[in-house]
Amino acid sequence: MKKSELKRKRRASAAPSAAKSRRAPKLGPPPGWSKPAHPSAFREYAGPIYITHAAGGTLFGLRVQAHHGNRGGGLHGGVLATLADVAMGYSCSFTRQPPLRMVTVSLSVDYAGSADEGDWIEARVDVQKVGRRVAFANCFVWRGEERIARASGSYLVLEAPRSSAGGGSEGSA
Repeated sequence: MKKSELKRKRRASAAPSAAKSRRAPKLGPPPGWSKPAHPSAFREYAGPIYITHAAGGTLFGLRVQAHHGNRGGGLHGGVLATLADVAMGYSCSFTRQPPLRMVTVSLSVDYAGSADEGDWIEARVDVQKVGRRVAFANCFVWRGEERIARASGSYLVLEAPRSSAGGGSEGSA
């Protein structure tokens, strides 16, 4: 048997055991996280995205999976942008009851890091203002203790809640 054939056989026999020794990536959220009460086919497709309520506000997260990857094997920037957009829009919407309907007007994302398959990432939102016509928010996306993105967004309010007095004043954003 030639040396090259022997090497090929060794590699072939070693490959399955190396694959078995690797841990399978974690799936699903950490304890205390659940899917938002208001379902969205897009959030399921893009995530799934999970939510939890903490002392500092509502947090949004997802477990990085293979379908979230880019060609380089890391987390695709579009997934970070989507998580930030969903988190900011949802947070602005739920400042009122019933929740406001909104669409994204502007989204800006600055990338400062990445994540790998199996990592848990979460978005923490600061709602700046929700007016009658426009809402504004900022967000950081974290992987553990590392900020991997910052985002800001503006949202057009499609339906403003009616005043209980029946009139209400027109105001700016």
